[in-house]
This record gives sequence, structure tokens and C-alpha cells, in this order.
Amino acid sequence: MSFGWFGPTELRILIMAGALKLLRGATVEPFGFGPYRLFDIGGVVRVRRAGGHLRRQRRRNAAALYREETRW
Repeated sequence: MSFGWFGPTELRILIMAGALKLLRGATVEPFGFGPYRLFDIGGVVRVRRAGGHLRRQRRRNAAALYREETRW
């Protein structure tokens, strides 16, 4: 996790902000849409990021396999 642009300290700050928001209410209106529950938005963001990571790793592995396969 520390190799990315979003490290452990930033994650702690984000969790703290989420906890403070939950003290005032569990719903949010991101970009004027909503209301949605806070952890539903967090879950959607996490799933999308995991999908992006999966696609990126798949491309890297396919390229590495292709390079190994075509090397004489």
C-alpha cells in the first residue's frame, strides 16, 4: 500500500473524516446526487478501483508473457 500515491496516513485521514461524518448522519450527496449512504459510496469507489487494478495487472502480465513467448 505504501507504494501507491494513497498511503497509510492518507487512509487514516480518510477513515477519520468518514467517522466524523457518521457522527452527523450516515447519508451523503456526492456531486449533488443522492442521498446515498456513506459506506455504499465507499464500497462503489473501492470496487471500481479494484477493477481498474485488475485490468492494469492483466495488461502487464499479458505483455510480459508475450515478450517471453516471442523472444528467441
